[in-house]
Amino acid sequence: MKSSSSKYSFRYKKEVQFRERSLNCGCKNKNLNQFYHVIMRIKSLIILILLTGLGKTVLGAENNGLLKADSLFKSQKYTEAFSIYKELMDQGDVSSSMLLKMAFIQDASEDYAEALYYLDLYYRMSADRQAVGKIEEIAKEHELNGYQYDDSQYFLALYQKFKIHIVVLLLSISLLLLVYVFTKYKKEEKAYIPAVFQVFTILLLLVVVNFQASTRGIIINDQTLLRSGPSAGAEPVEILSRGHKVTVVNQSEVWTKILWNGEEVFVRNSRLKLI
Repeated sequence: MKSSSSKYSFRYKKEVQFRERSLNCGCKNKNLNQFYHVIMRIKSLIILILLTGLGKTVLGAENNGLLKADSLFKSQKYTEAFSIYKELMDQGDVSSSMLLKMAFIQDASEDYAEALYYLDLYYRMSADRQAVGKIEEIAKEHELNGYQYDDSQYFLALYQKFKIHIVVLLLSISLLLLVYVFTKYKKEEKAYIPAVFQVFTILLLLVVVNFQASTRGIIINDQTLLRSGPSAGAEPVEILSRGHKVTVVNQSEVWTKILWNGEEVFVRNSRLKLI
């Protein structure tokens, strides 16, 4: 009887251990499935971003308005072409070649402040150093301040030009690391170093996405009055001609606080064009 009881107890313990292992495996498989679904969602997000960028490129290439404006530009009908370019730009449909043509049109009409505005936007989008030479030439001719370019601004322009490529690259690296860590986890192997790189990649991606350069602006009217405060009754500081480029501190509904000769002053929004 004792021997039979021991056998029954042994079988019972084995059965309990088997059930516990089965439950643990079930929980583990459930966690793995959830992790797999997360990876698939991230993969779908990356594909969506790529397809969205591709679609935007294709639509931009087939934009009838842009084709019409380019045709007018080639025919030297600059006023009509500029009007269409401006409308497209207001809709967010802008390219570096379009900005260069807009700058050419404004320079031909001797509106150097507007020409500088579009040339600066073109440089920020294309990182074309030849544009800097033209900008500095116009600025020197009209004795304008704020157009000193250095390597930091060049690298900033490169960042703006390749921002979407950098984001896609970091997302791809993050996905590959995630798949690698998942594979190691499934094999019950340690993957501390890839996990650390995964966290670093995500942090770097957040920095790239949220990075904002300092805002600049160009004075677009002659006889622009700078004041010591955001009020028409504030003390006048200086009168500027159009074309000067300034650093913007912040902006309200009517006034913009800017830096001029190291001093914080205020200018009306209508007399400043943000870059």
